[in-house]
Amino acid sequence: MNQAAETTKPSQEIDLSGLTCPLPILKTKAALARLGSGELLKVIITNPDSVREFGVLCNSPGVKLESFQETGASWIYQIRKL
Repeated sequence: MNQAAETTKPSQEIDLSGLTCPLPILKTKAALARLGSGELLKVIITNPDSVREFGVLCNSPGVKLESFQETGASWIYQIRKL
């Protein structure tokens, strides 16, 4: 994980553990829509099917993947709204 991202406190954190597709991506998009430009969103997911969708989201215009971490059965994303 990027050291700078570790020390940056997210503006919002959402734990989407246990949710199945498409809820994690939909809830993440809704949370990003509420953030201001430059703010950071931390997202925790446990559904392996969502990982591919998050890869697409993090490569789309208006967002930047700051860090990604896999911890056992969880994936943690820190996504910055541009």
